[in-house]
Amino acid sequence: MRITAGSSRFQIKHVRYGLAGAFFLIALTALLPVMAEADGPGIFGWDLIEWFQDLNDPQKLDLPESLRQMTDYGTEKVVRFFLGTWILTFMLPLIEGALALLLPGEGCLLSSGLGLLVNLTLRLIVTGEIRSMADLQLPLMPVLLWAVLHGAAAALIVWYLARKRMENTKREVYRMEDELLIDEPVRKGRETAVADREFYGAIIGLTGMFKGRAYPMMMGETVFIGSSDGDHVKVRTADMEEASLCQISYDDALGEYRVCPTARRSVHLSSGQPLGAHRLYCLPRGTELTIADSGDRFRLA
Repeated sequence: MRITAGSSRFQIKHVRYGLAGAFFLIALTALLPVMAEADGPGIFGWDLIEWFQDLNDPQKLDLPESLRQMTDYGTEKVVRFFLGTWILTFMLPLIEGALALLLPGEGCLLSSGLGLLVNLTLRLIVTGEIRSMADLQLPLMPVLLWAVLHGAAAALIVWYLARKRMENTKREVYRMEDELLIDEPVRKGRETAVADREFYGAIIGLTGMFKGRAYPMMMGETVFIGSSDGDHVKVRTADMEEASLCQISYDDALGEYRVCPTARRSVHLSSGQPLGAHRLYCLPRGTELTIADSGDRFRLA
């Protein structure tokens, strides 16, 4: 299967919509009971709003017994705390869902992951406060729904990251097998079909016996550098591939060279950094390479 940049955009778009949808549903769970009296009815967010409006006259408050036994200051403090956290449990998922839709690229993944941690921390704080009051308890169904939606959002992030890693591996294999190592240039009869004045790559020797020599590449050709028979640079032949230390082709669409060392520490950049064996590198024109077995240096023209 060919992996393209378009397929990656397709996936992140759907992940973005999935995360936004999950957060918007999480916001709606704030409309369910946020707590309940022991063996009694559930307490909703609008109950908290009514309590807050009647704080100036505590006698009008229809509170659970555990809250009634507090002082007026303590009751007001607890009501304000629960009302504030309830508003946050509604507003934060809306903001997190909007960020999932608006942030470019994969920034939505980081934002959503942080959002999950913030929501979990807030839930733990509220749960601890409710459990400290004997007459209050957490309704089971809203908590389960909240946990399922957060688990779905986390699973979506993990799935995308795992899928992307697999695609990167497949993309590297595809480039190695189906793009880099092209068997033959396009041919018409006995003549190679090359458009006039089109550039298909060239390698120029800078030091050693290859100094000043240029090796132009035809369309679709791969150049092999390094050989056990003494020929260090040669256009692809059947007996050259296994003996080479480096395989180079030119990607006309990208305007860059595809370089694949075939042995460990066989190819170095001008800075001295070695290129990893059997890994594909896309390098711009002007890059200089040094071949380890001879020390000869070449420029990708």
